[in-house]
Amino acid sequence: MAYTLDSWLAEWKRAKQSRPRLASLDRISGAAFETFQAHGFPTTREEDWRFTSVAPIADNSFALVMEPRTAGLDIARLRLPGDVATELVFVDGRYVAGLSRLPALPAGSRAESLAAAIASPHEQIQTHLTRVASFDRGPFLAALARGLIVIAKGDLYAIADQRWYRLTRTYGGVVAAFLPAQAHGHVLAFVTRGKTSHKLGVGSVDLATGLTTRAQPLAPVATQLAATKDGGIWVGQQGQKPRVLTLSPGEQQGTLVATKLARPSGAWLEVYASGGVRLHRVPDGVSADWDDQGLASAIRIAASNRVVTVPGQIAGDSIVWSPDRNHLALVAQTSDHCDAATPSVTAYAIDTATGAASEVARGHGLAIDWVGDRAVAIAGDEGVNVRELGGATTPLVGATNLVHPRFAPKCEALPTEAPAESDDEPAEN
Repeated sequence: MAYTLDSWLAEWKRAKQSRPRLASLDRISGAAFETFQAHGFPTTREEDWRFTSVAPIADNSFALVMEPRTAGLDIARLRLPGDVATELVFVDGRYVAGLSRLPALPAGSRAESLAAAIASPHEQIQTHLTRVASFDRGPFLAALARGLIVIAKGDLYAIADQRWYRLTRTYGGVVAAFLPAQAHGHVLAFVTRGKTSHKLGVGSVDLATGLTTRAQPLAPVATQLAATKDGGIWVGQQGQKPRVLTLSPGEQQGTLVATKLARPSGAWLEVYASGGVRLHRVPDGVSADWDDQGLASAIRIAASNRVVTVPGQIAGDSIVWSPDRNHLALVAQTSDHCDAATPSVTAYAIDTATGAASEVARGHGLAIDWVGDRAVAIAGDEGVNVRELGGATTPLVGATNLVHPRFAPKCEALPTEAPAESDDEPAEN
């Protein structure tokens, strides 16, 4: 999209000079235009504008109309038929009270131009501005940087300060997400699955800018995701050559490019053809004698040299550090059997200085992550909850999973009792 903001700046200055002055409005208007100059027009790569292109506006020039041309204007054929409660008329983008019909506005309501409202000595116009549509992207980007990212109704959301920010609009398609270490960039990859076709797709969210790429189609087979050193997403699929999802500026969908690279080292996500998801990673800052399933009976914390044991086998894939590195959280497998009545995994918070473990949740499959230094988010049998260490638990209504997939053991069926043998001889016919 090729355009310049110079003409828009000139018209904004003209508008500012033509309207009545109000200090609070000038501050809001100035800050909003600074944001516009910094980011320009939105594109369809931004999730909120995915289905709305503003190119016809951005690629043209417009001039501010100081006074609408109403002399001799006949709008009879444009009028709403019959008696109407309210009919507002705008000419060249400006409200014209003389042509509007306002016979029955509700008590306490007014309809007038912004200039008239500013000029009114009794109107606190600043209390109404920016309440519905905010121009400030700061809270959104802050939520991406420090907020909790969850899956709710099959889409990704970032939550910060009790506010939810939608990151994808797949309408229920997201089945998994992969957030590499920050050393590999700031890209969150997600995997979608068709509700009827079961075809897979891979897309991404740039956590630094908030831009989302649409999911690129993949075959409905076992799939692996890993992060490349330059911030791309390596995609490997059963029976196919590997590809890399690149995030070139200006591309709405990203591009899947064939590569000869083997899966990069480090964490990787596995999406099974059957629908299961597993994160493979070796946790930093701890050591253990991991088995081929990534489980260990004990771990040693490098910083304090403390050995941590909990009932069951610790899942290395589940270990996450608190932001201040004073605690870590993990999930342990406590049973090998598939028993619907008995939880098979337990989540713990560990004090890294002492090695003391505190149980925070039980379930049949759990994922855990930190929300600040003293609270954990847990995805379990009853959705997602946030629990303060030693304090209250708050449900995140609507959220179903975290970015990290849940850990669930590969259960073995419970042994069943053999039928009792009878001493009686079989009856003869």
